[in-house]
Amino acid sequence: MRVRLSVSARVFLGFLAIIVAFGSVGLYALDRMQLLRKNVGLVRKGVLPLTADLAALLRDIKVYEEELGARSDRDLVRLKSYFPSFRPFEALVRIQARIEALATQLSEEAPERALLAELGLRLGRLVTGSEFRSSLESSANSDVARVLFEAPEARENRALFDALARGFMASLHTERLEAARALEDELLAILRRLRNEVAEVRREARRLMAHIERTAESTEARAQLVISVATGIALLIALSVVIWVAFSLRPLQRVREAVRRAGAGDFAAFEPVAVEVRGRGDEIGELAAEFDRMAESLAERDHKLARQGEALVRSERLATIGRMSSQIAHEIRNPLSSIGLNTELLEDEIQALGRESDPTIKARHLEESRALGAAIRQEIDRLRDVTEQYLRFARLPSPARRPEELNALLRDVLAFTGGELASTHVVLEERYDDAVGTLALDEAQIRQAVLNLVRNAIEAMPGGGRLTVSTRRDGDQVRIAVEDTGSGVPDDVRERIFDPFFSTKASGTGLGLPLVLEIAQAHGGTVVCEPVAGAGTRFVLTLAA
Repeated sequence: MRVRLSVSARVFLGFLAIIVAFGSVGLYALDRMQLLRKNVGLVRKGVLPLTADLAALLRDIKVYEEELGARSDRDLVRLKSYFPSFRPFEALVRIQARIEALATQLSEEAPERALLAELGLRLGRLVTGSEFRSSLESSANSDVARVLFEAPEARENRALFDALARGFMASLHTERLEAARALEDELLAILRRLRNEVAEVRREARRLMAHIERTAESTEARAQLVISVATGIALLIALSVVIWVAFSLRPLQRVREAVRRAGAGDFAAFEPVAVEVRGRGDEIGELAAEFDRMAESLAERDHKLARQGEALVRSERLATIGRMSSQIAHEIRNPLSSIGLNTELLEDEIQALGRESDPTIKARHLEESRALGAAIRQEIDRLRDVTEQYLRFARLPSPARRPEELNALLRDVLAFTGGELASTHVVLEERYDDAVGTLALDEAQIRQAVLNLVRNAIEAMPGGGRLTVSTRRDGDQVRIAVEDTGSGVPDDVRERIFDPFFSTKASGTGLGLPLVLEIAQAHGGTVVCEPVAGAGTRFVLTLAA
């Protein structure tokens, strides 16, 4: 039975192959880098200091060789001041310890460790060997024989050199120059042998350093070759996986295009997408088939919704017209009743004025007639205002935007309301952000919106208070805040204050704040009502900068 992998499983396996390929290359490169770093560290921290110590010892030996080889008595006596500080075998012991410590840092199978161990043994034999005493015991010189007799325990080369050096210094102090010269010859012979051995050890150390360098170069070349080949193979695997994944996901382009058209409601020329992915038993084929069924259902439902939407629009339009008509009739009824009553009273006054001949009574009737005329005119003005508010809300024009300095516009609006603020004992506080600058806006509409908010704030503080108007730039938006210290707006009322025809005022039309919202949205922003801690309300009008 053939096992069919899902798309996600195939994508996962493909990228797992890429990760394994590049991970193997990376691990190998890391291993080679560590080996190279180890070789570099071995040379820099081990072999180079070792050769430097051997070179320094060789220089000291040569210097004292030349001093001991001087034949004048004055040169011989001068050795008393600095020869006691010469300790060549102590330097050899330190170098031997460095070699042994360096060897322990290498693995047992490393060839460099065997070379270092051989060098350490060679220096150890030079320090602890007894060949120097064997050669001196056959000497016929009495001064040398006396030193050997006085130091029978000095079997090792290091101890024998110290014994000869002490005898040499004692002869110099007692001014036995002949004895000193005899001991000087033996010390000079030992130093020559030391110099030869140390020089040979130094040559071996330099050969070891060259061997390490050759090994590092060979390792680097081999690593470069392996990494290059492995990287090429990994890139081929990655390219193959990318092509394979792209081929596997190619039908999704057709599905995505179909989804976009379906999201836009374009079902008129719908063509099934499963046809292009037929024969696929993976998730893409199942997705295409399910999408075809969904698209058919959506097309059928779209037709139904279109018919229902047309009926709903007609019903909503009629309901809106009825609601507005009812609201307008309600707003007009009281002024018309008042106009009718005042008109009848005016007729009575005019008739009485015609019948009266008494100037005093005629003057009174004339005054009453004027008062009734003023009342009628006031109601007519109110009807005109109500009508204008409804027309303004229903026929708000698109904003005619021009560059305007917002802060200056607000200052002008607040200066216009200065009389209202003074008469209601409201203190004005203005805070403007200079970063607001110039905006493209409809000056008349923004003036109307801000004026509505300011007058609402004044009405919310009948006993006086503080009105704060501020601006602030917030990224690509500008915020205008109008804050009062009134009694605040209840939560249930705050949720509805932007609904048309909703008002908590006895004489309000409920169109002021909805008009502000319409103006804000026309300028790419919005308006919100926020409670203020303690008491009061803050309206924030946001405009696109």
